[in-house]
Amino acid sequence: MITNKYESPPDYQHLKQQRLRQIQEDYFPPPPNSCFKRLLSNPPVYTNTAEYILSFESRQQLYEDFQLKHSATHNRTSLILLLVFLSYAIFISLRSKEAELSILLLLFVMLPLLRNCIRSITDKTAQLTITKYEIRFEKKALFIPWQFVIATHILQERGEDTRYSLVVDYYDTVEGYSKTEKLLICGYDHDCKAIAIAVEMRKPPQGSTTNMIIEKKPEL
Repeated sequence: MITNKYESPPDYQHLKQQRLRQIQEDYFPPPPNSCFKRLLSNPPVYTNTAEYILSFESRQQLYEDFQLKHSATHNRTSLILLLVFLSYAIFISLRSKEAELSILLLLFVMLPLLRNCIRSITDKTAQLTITKYEIRFEKKALFIPWQFVIATHILQERGEDTRYSLVVDYYDTVEGYSKTEKLLICGYDHDCKAIAIAVEMRKPPQGSTTNMIIEKKPEL
């Protein structure tokens, strides 16, 4: 554990290189040897945020904070679709013999989804903040200074729907080992490309450090 907030852990560089090697193995494994396995496999795709920047030479350091918030338009559309589906389902349920039970089951399933949509529409607070000093996961009150960020990637997971997430590997000075934080990019006012560019535009040049440590806000 670090006793002085301006002091870096003596074994940080070693742990960082160790984690980078592990990331290479975990995020970018070799393809299956069999053609049949390659056709059936659907592995997640990790892309380094640096790949979203076409030219590092023309990069400019931005001093304004980048904030990721819920998209009112996106969540309002989801709310309307949920209400339409719920109305239709209730109409169909009224024609069944056990209408009351069917409606109760529908409400039990749909009300949490409706509540989340309404909460997302009314919530104007930032969920993620990226500054020239740190990356802040506001919901978890997790602040990660750039000097302890090991790697940043955009994760693409294919399935019925393609989902994107921001993945940040970092060194936790309190626990003394590397950790991974992931944020699902869904229903926000910026997409994965904008987030990746914000990370790269505010990331300090290699070799520079900031005199900050990872900390969590005290719970009230």
